[in-house]
Amino acid sequence: MNPPAIVNTSRFRPFIYAAIAYLLILQIGALALNVPRGLTGDGDLPSFYRAGLMVRSGQGRNLYNVGAQIRYEHLFLPHRDRPIQIYYHPPFEALPLVLLTQLSYKDAFWVWSAAGVGALLLGARALAPELQNLSVAAGAPIWLIFLCFFPVANTILQGQDSLFLFVLLAFAYREFRSKRELRAGVLLGLALFKFQYIAPLVFILAFLRWRPRLLFSCGVTALFLAGISWAQMGTSGLLAYWHLLGHHYVEQNRQMPDLRGLVLTLGGNRAIVIGLSLAVAVWCGLRKAPSLPAEFSAALVAAALVSYHMHIYDMSILLIPLAVTLDAILKDQAWKRLLLPGLFWITPLYGLLLHTNLYVLLSLPLLGLLYAIPIWLSANAASTASVPVLSK
Repeated sequence: MNPPAIVNTSRFRPFIYAAIAYLLILQIGALALNVPRGLTGDGDLPSFYRAGLMVRSGQGRNLYNVGAQIRYEHLFLPHRDRPIQIYYHPPFEALPLVLLTQLSYKDAFWVWSAAGVGALLLGARALAPELQNLSVAAGAPIWLIFLCFFPVANTILQGQDSLFLFVLLAFAYREFRSKRELRAGVLLGLALFKFQYIAPLVFILAFLRWRPRLLFSCGVTALFLAGISWAQMGTSGLLAYWHLLGHHYVEQNRQMPDLRGLVLTLGGNRAIVIGLSLAVAVWCGLRKAPSLPAEFSAALVAAALVSYHMHIYDMSILLIPLAVTLDAILKDQAWKRLLLPGLFWITPLYGLLLHTNLYVLLSLPLLGLLYAIPIWLSANAASTASVPVLSK
C-alpha cells in the first residue's frame, strides 16, 4: 500500500488558529463565570474534601453514613443551605484525599484544579507521539488541543476527578499499544476509583479478547485496593457502601450521554438497559479490530456507553479515542470523516444541550463513533514508525 500524500495545511492555519482561540476563550469564560461558585461549595469537590476530612478525623468507617457526611460538610461550609453531593466513590480513594484537608477548602479548590490540569498535560504528553498528524495539522501541541475540549473545563468546574482517570487511561493506552499488558493491567486497576468505566473496559479488552496477563495484573491490583478498602472500612462499612450505591442515587437520565440515559429517556426500563449494554459490550469485544489503537479506542467508547453513571465531565476520558480517530483521519485525508469526532469539540453544542437538558443526545454520535472506529483506523495508522505526518 502506498503511503498517503503529504498534505500542506498552512493555508488553513488562520482558520484553525481562530477556532482554537475561540474555543479557549469559551473555556476561560466558563471558568471565570463559574469558579466563584466552586469556591463557595458548588460542584462535587465538597464530597471529596469531606471524605478526606472524615478519614483524617478517624471517622473513615462512617464514610457512607449520609448523616455523618452532612455533619462534616457543615464544618467547612457552614453557610451552605443546599443538599450535599454524597460521596459515592470507593473507600481507597478517600485516603489520598486526606492531603487536601491540610489546606482550607478554598486553597484545596485551587490545588485540586491545578492537579487536574497537570494530569491532563501529563496525559497529553504521553499520547503526543501517537498523534503527530493531529498536532502538525492543527499547528498546535496536543495539550492545547485537549484544553479546547469542553468536558475538561466542566471537570474543573465540577471539582471532579475525571482528569486523574484520563491520565491513567492515557498511560494504559500507551502500554497496551506497546503490548506491555502487565503494566496496562496495573494502570487500569489503579483507575478503579471509577469502576463503572474500567470494569467494562477490562471485560472487553482482557476477558472477551482473552489477554490473561492484563486480566491477572488488573485483578491483583483490584484485590490489593479491595484489601485496603476492607482494612479501612471493615465488612459493615463495605456493606454500607453497597447499600448507598443502590439506594441513594438520584439521576437525571436526560443528562447522561450513555445507553442508560438514552433508554430510560425513551421510556425503557432497567432490564432493557442491562440487555442492550451487555450486547454492545460483547459485540465490541468480539468484533475484529484492525490495530491495537483501534481496539483500545473502540473498547473505551463502548465502556463509556455501557457505564451506568456518566456525566459530561467524565467524557474527558474520550479524548483518547477521539484524538486517535482524528489523527488516523488526517493521515488518510478523509476530510468528511472529521465531522463526527470534531463534533465533540463544538463547545456551543454543549451549551445548547445543557439549556435543553438533553446531554443524553450525545450518546447517538458516540454510537456512531463506536461503529466507525474499527473501520476508519487501519493497522498502518497504528505504527508511528511508518506513518507520514502532515507537513507544516
